[in-house]
Amino acid sequence: MSKGKKQSRAGFSRQRADLEVGYLRDRALIFLDVAQRLFKEEKYDVAAFHIEQFCQLHLKYRIGLKLGEFLKTHSLTDLLLEFGGAYGARDQAESFIEQHRAVILDLEQAYIGTRYIPLEYTREQVELMLRFANVLTEFAEGRK
Repeated sequence: MSKGKKQSRAGFSRQRADLEVGYLRDRALIFLDVAQRLFKEEKYDVAAFHIEQFCQLHLKYRIGLKLGEFLKTHSLTDLLLEFGGAYGARDQAESFIEQHRAVILDLEQAYIGTRYIPLEYTREQVELMLRFANVLTEFAEGRK
């Protein structure tokens, strides 16, 4: 490794980590866009999956910005706790999780369930998920 290149804990150069993190941001936004389209088409179960993917990738992006790497999990709860630790906001993250527990659990269930189990979500449930995606974004971007 050349002088001046900072190594992340995972052993990747900081430049590689930045590229990976940027990819996560871009992918997250695509998932949200697709979720909004699927919602309009009344394909609520698949929209729920895409909203979960947005939330997961957005959190990984924000964690990656701070740490140069991110937790390899699909659990939104675990990612929120990791995010809180990375940004010195663990108490706020725990409070956020508690405040939004129901929708977080629905989204975590959507990650597996919408692909392998015949789960159906209502318009109202997915509306809550879309609102949560915006609240999560505000929460995450409010931390520097």
